[in-house]
Amino acid sequence: MKRSILFVINTLGIGGAERALISLISALPEDEFDIDLLVITGQGELVREIPDHVSLISDCKPVSVLSKEGRGLLKRRCIRAFFKNGQGIGLLPYMMTNGFDMLRKGRFLPDKILWRLLADSCVRPDKSYDLAVAYIEGGATYYVADHVKANRKVAFVHIPYSAAGYTRGLDRNCYRAFDRVYAISEPMAADLAEFYPEIRSKIGVFENLLDTGRIKKMSLESGFTDGYSGHRIVSLLRLTSQKAVDVSVETMALLKSRGIQARWYVFGDGDERDRLEELIRERGLESDFILCGTVPNPYPFIREADLYVHASRFEGRSIAVREAMSLGTAVIVSDVPGNREHIKDGVNGLLCRMDPEDIADKIISLISDRDLCKKLGDNAALEDEDQIDPVKLLFE
Repeated sequence: MKRSILFVINTLGIGGAERALISLISALPEDEFDIDLLVITGQGELVREIPDHVSLISDCKPVSVLSKEGRGLLKRRCIRAFFKNGQGIGLLPYMMTNGFDMLRKGRFLPDKILWRLLADSCVRPDKSYDLAVAYIEGGATYYVADHVKANRKVAFVHIPYSAAGYTRGLDRNCYRAFDRVYAISEPMAADLAEFYPEIRSKIGVFENLLDTGRIKKMSLESGFTDGYSGHRIVSLLRLTSQKAVDVSVETMALLKSRGIQARWYVFGDGDERDRLEELIRERGLESDFILCGTVPNPYPFIREADLYVHASRFEGRSIAVREAMSLGTAVIVSDVPGNREHIKDGVNGLLCRMDPEDIADKIISLISDRDLCKKLGDNAALEDEDQIDPVKLLFE
């Protein structure tokens, strides 16, 4: 008899955790499991890539939550959730307490507060599962902890807990409801254990699965068509504060001032797009720093680029960086714990400080030394991904 699994995720947008979920589901034997999937926001372009044997138990539109249309849909969903059965009124003390706590700390994150409102308003399955998996922090985790019946519950944490703005009060200690909690890297597991010492024995590491064969095949499609002849730099990330795209803009301004013939392409979208477009205009970089938005297949652009740069303020274990490495593109990443997990400085990539001067210096060093650039890319492509048994880890 097949075992039943419910996976829950916040969105199915083009992001690292979302792509990793599709890879994980695809790796599970179809003849052994009945798989249901619920998407808290009901949005995401990757809905088109859900395997045919997976049952989607919530409506999900193929719209990016980061686009203008997607943000509008999400706002309307939040409003409906607030008034549904008066649940918004019931959550007001929770929202006010955590909102004031954020303001005291000087970092107000309304999305973190709204995850519980969205989770509580989602459709609830009327059956019990052998396994329920909350594949990301926030809404998915709250939903599985509070509203799902399962013999076993597993949660995943994809970002450093201390840096992401979550607290035990915001979470209502929800991780204690899980039989196993997986971080995607050792430093993140240790970080989470500092906040939840009583579940330290339940915390483990489950790295994101990477389908390198699929990535390499997709990378063979057509990429750049703009006829540019200078050096190409590529980044694949969301336009959020975490990803520090503003620092990359300042880096491009430095490169241009030093006479470097380069063009920087950023694939992704997010709530900082308007601010970044203004900064790009202020620096006169309209033709040099290109916000390309989200694309269904970014891999040809990464393969054809001279460099891949991912200088974010904090990271889990970036799947986008690992994808670039698998394609043999030399990478420069910020020197933060999640990146140190898979980048050996000077061997398979370069680590940089979160400083435009240092990032620019690292870029110039690789542009001017093609042998070093090729060596880093070749070494990155040779990195062996650890072979893990997802079934064993999910049910152990």
